[in-house]
Amino acid sequence: MPKQTSSLWKTASIISLVSIFVFASGLWRPVLAAFSYRPVTRPLLAHGPVIHTTYADFTGCVDTVNTTAHITDIDATDGTGGTVTLAAAFADDFLGSPLDPGRWTAWLWAGGPPYTSPYVPGISNSALTIPANAGAFVRSTASFTHGVVEFTAEFTNGNNQHIGFARDDFSGDRYFIFSTRNPQTGLNDNKLYARTNNSGSEALANWVIADPIPAGMHRYRIEWKALDTTTDRITFYIDGATGASDFRDWPSAGADNFQLYISNDGPTDLKVDYIQATPDYNLSLTPDGVFVSCVLDAGADLWDNISWVENVPTNTSVTVEVATSDNGSSFGSFSPVTNGASFGGQLHRYIKYKLILTGDSGNLAVSPRVDSVTLNDVAPTNTPTPTNTHTPTNTHTPTATHTPTNTPGPSPTATPLPPPTMNFPSSGHAPPGTRPLFDWANIPGATSYTFQISANPSFSVLIVNVNVSVSAYIPTTDLPRNTLLYWRVRGNGNKGPGLWSRTRHVFSANPPSVPTLISPAEGAVVTGLTPTLDWSDSTPAVAYYEVQLSTTANFTAVLGRGQGGTTNVSAYTIQTALASGNIRYYWRVRAVSTNGSTTQFSQWSAVRSFRTP
Repeated sequence: MPKQTSSLWKTASIISLVSIFVFASGLWRPVLAAFSYRPVTRPLLAHGPVIHTTYADFTGCVDTVNTTAHITDIDATDGTGGTVTLAAAFADDFLGSPLDPGRWTAWLWAGGPPYTSPYVPGISNSALTIPANAGAFVRSTASFTHGVVEFTAEFTNGNNQHIGFARDDFSGDRYFIFSTRNPQTGLNDNKLYARTNNSGSEALANWVIADPIPAGMHRYRIEWKALDTTTDRITFYIDGATGASDFRDWPSAGADNFQLYISNDGPTDLKVDYIQATPDYNLSLTPDGVFVSCVLDAGADLWDNISWVENVPTNTSVTVEVATSDNGSSFGSFSPVTNGASFGGQLHRYIKYKLILTGDSGNLAVSPRVDSVTLNDVAPTNTPTPTNTHTPTNTHTPTATHTPTNTPGPSPTATPLPPPTMNFPSSGHAPPGTRPLFDWANIPGATSYTFQISANPSFSVLIVNVNVSVSAYIPTTDLPRNTLLYWRVRGNGNKGPGLWSRTRHVFSANPPSVPTLISPAEGAVVTGLTPTLDWSDSTPAVAYYEVQLSTTANFTAVLGRGQGGTTNVSAYTIQTALASGNIRYYWRVRAVSTNGSTTQFSQWSAVRSFRTP
């Protein structure tokens, strides 16, 4: 059983979106719930191009009522970490009590195996809780050989909290799990472990995946895939991120028919908000899967076209439809569109799009997916229509008109450079820091660019007004915090300044203050090889701190796990011993805050160094 083996599970960070399933007419009908992101209840002012390509993009602009597809941040082929797929056939959001007997069984650990004492877990507020000291587990009725489990959970500093894949009763020491149990000491130490075993000795290298355990609900994922005919690879993710060493390769022999386990036998609660496993994908709906966006407002412009990047296995398909409006409330019916083609004469200020995913009924292990969606707008054209124009008749046409020669013509007018196409940040977005990157497209013939930021759309008072030689700019000082700001740019050429770009607006960041390093002092020789680094608390509220160590002052090479990482307090003790012998190490810290799907970073602290004994 998991208490006696090295199998416990790992945690991840708060999801901005989670698929939940409502039992209706005998089917689990997936809908999207606003778990920790802000549903868009009014048109989102978003001058184009609008690009939805990350997890935050899709979850930040979704019609939760009409969406049945699943949003994840791992499978995207474009490397951006956001994609829309079919929902899983096995999924549970724990909407009501009791536990669904068609998906789960629950038992007390005591006296087994075999287990003879049924357990009734607590389910409330769309979350399953196995409380402190319950000594119980929840196990899926379905089994899996290779697959992906995704869940949203809150691990706490209690022994024997596990979530992941495992053979029935953990028999043969076969499991791939997140766990709070130190596999060497058998105790809890406020760390989260990525634990793997396939009837051998448990993999102990790089097994700490989070130190300390992430606070609150987070997104976790375990991928179990075949590398070849003899080897499986298991990869662990927290909030869509994985480290270079967060995977394990195991001989595949005997690794089959694993079940999902949720287990707790420690002194603190374990909560799970949502869990799903694929394959298979859910094809019980009509259509199989749908994503409907929020309403997007082009402002003074009109939406012209939509394009998308899709991955479509054999016998699957993706159809994209749009509905448009002139007032943001009365929309026409959704109609199919062609990838990248202009809407022609049907241009409107407001738009919402629909992704329709159709699976393969003969192969439930595959899903079509959409990795990104781009909408482009154009300025409206105002063609004057003449009215009451008098057309004279019987007009005398003179003949033998003398044409003078050598008449000087008008001087040619220089054509100004066109307005730059703005890349990012897009309108309405909140950059992650107070010195964000602003980027725009190059203009042929431009020798420099004038870049401006203002707190008003007329740009009567400028916060930033600079000329730069490249098509990007990072402010050299902090922008005003928590403020609506406007930005624009124009190219400059040999014949003068070009046309201004359209104006975009952003909500400036309000990240925590920059940490001040306290100890060790600059240049100090520490007393051991696992020193504790200390710094001042940052404000406002901090989700966690990032700590980096390096042997170079410019941090071109950052040390790995156990020699830097994250912590939710303003101190960090190095876990993996540093090299001895008067070696100089450099360190720095920054504070991170989270609000739903928005993550904001302080600037890095000043750099300090210390030497080892």
